[in-house]
Amino acid sequence: MLERDPERAGQASAAVSAAGREAPGVLRQPLQVLGSGDVAAPRVRTSTADDIDLLLERVRSAGQRVELRVAGEPRTLA
Repeated sequence: MLERDPERAGQASAAVSAAGREAPGVLRQPLQVLGSGDVAAPRVRTSTADDIDLLLERVRSAGQRVELRVAGEPRTLA
């Protein structure tokens, strides 16, 4: 892809880089909760299944083809 479409390759690389920068924060959140003991853990919004559309759009904007298939009826989980 780098030789055929350098601009698109650059966009894909930027998307991967951004995800890499976000990953430590996402991973840190559950570890803070688990290690908090008696101290109240800070309330931080975490990603949910409802965020899948945003994730798909980010991947598509980087020039990648993505397909989502949903089987069954969505339901609320505790």
